[in-house]
Amino acid sequence: MELGEQDYSSHMNKENLTLQQTEVVEKILKFAKLDINDLKPDVQQVYFDNNLQTDGLKLLELNPSTLHHLENGGKLILKGLNSENCVLCTDEATFDVKDAEISNALLLVSGANFDLPAQSQSKADKNFLSDIELNARRNHNDNHNGTDNSKDSDYRGHDKDNDGVAGNVQAECGSNTNTLAVTPSKSHIDIRLSKIRVSSTCHCYLELRAIKPRINAIMKLLGPTSYDGPEHETDAFGKLTMNDLVSLLPASNTELVCALSSLNIVELNGYVRMVDFDYLARVISSISALIEENSWHFGSFSRLETLATLEELYPVEIIDHALQSYGYSLGPANPHSDIWQLDEEKVCKFFAEMLLRPTTKFNLEEFLTAWKDSVPEGMMTQLTQLRGIAFLESETQPAVIRYFPVQNLSEDIKVRFEELFEAKDRWSLEEITPYIEPLTVGKLTVSVLVMKHARSFSSSGVKYFTRKYMKQ
Repeated sequence: MELGEQDYSSHMNKENLTLQQTEVVEKILKFAKLDINDLKPDVQQVYFDNNLQTDGLKLLELNPSTLHHLENGGKLILKGLNSENCVLCTDEATFDVKDAEISNALLLVSGANFDLPAQSQSKADKNFLSDIELNARRNHNDNHNGTDNSKDSDYRGHDKDNDGVAGNVQAECGSNTNTLAVTPSKSHIDIRLSKIRVSSTCHCYLELRAIKPRINAIMKLLGPTSYDGPEHETDAFGKLTMNDLVSLLPASNTELVCALSSLNIVELNGYVRMVDFDYLARVISSISALIEENSWHFGSFSRLETLATLEELYPVEIIDHALQSYGYSLGPANPHSDIWQLDEEKVCKFFAEMLLRPTTKFNLEEFLTAWKDSVPEGMMTQLTQLRGIAFLESETQPAVIRYFPVQNLSEDIKVRFEELFEAKDRWSLEEITPYIEPLTVGKLTVSVLVMKHARSFSSSGVKYFTRKYMKQ
């Protein structure tokens, strides 16, 4: 291959530049007391762009499952209320978004290669530089034979400070990459110089932490328009559709549907409504009374007949919602899909809340009697059914039941523990579990959260948890 005068001049300029760059690399290695033979063949030089950005980009850290979701065409949606922290949602999961600061700077670069092959020079490079390489090799061989060809060729670079190491330079035109064949006294290594441009620096990134849907946000949105009977209905001002909730609530679609099913939520005339507790109590009491009047058993009664009998008193959607929330169909086990059964634990818990809501505390013996008399005939009441709505204060005389619903507590884990220990000085693991369980996610189990935010001690063989730090 023949090179014109202009091409030859270009090669010579790049050669001189390459020699200067290589000398810098060798000096840095010598200063760091590193042997050039310990390096990989490719050396990447980092330089900062003239238009360097410091705040134009945000880095987002993704776990493998979320990254897989995104790579397969899934969406990541940022949303939340003005009064709440921003969350990121996939179709099935919700993540809290936090700024994570780092002491070092993160450099956003282009062209970096973190898995370079041992021989990175391409075939095209070798063909293009064949004439220069032959000449360089001739000079190199003459060096070892004691012949001085300095007048015949200027294609040798010497570094007298590096124990007489001679270098043959290969220059690649039209590229930021240059290759230097450095020949130490006992071995041979090809160093390939390349440039890496830093376009931006960051001192923080967005970190994701999996969380449960914020139930309090749902109640805050739907509370003002709760349904308490047709006589109190007004216009549609302030009412929300399902699409409104999906766009506003900090939760994934799948989690939102599950959260709504656990609350007293029903769709009326195209709007999602929360059913007022007292109004729902009237509906469930009417269902219980109807079962008793017809001498039915709560474990087997007609859903259609219940709807037909009570539809003059309440909207069919509300009656059906009550049956769906506090009962279930026996259809899978019975060919008559109309046969329905009330859920004993859910119904007993609901009647207990009916008794406890008007007062903060209730004498234990009086409460147990009133509770037993209020539930449908045949149902058995148990203190374990009060999980998440009340706790027992057995240290007082007489013992009392205190109304303490989990939905009234903060969804911030630190604040929730403060509220728990404000209400009660010490909790057993069994007592505190229903109040912490809604905030568990992944490896953050109840035990992990309690050990992190509380201090444990044993009394009479029972392990209790109290404040981690003394109250100031």
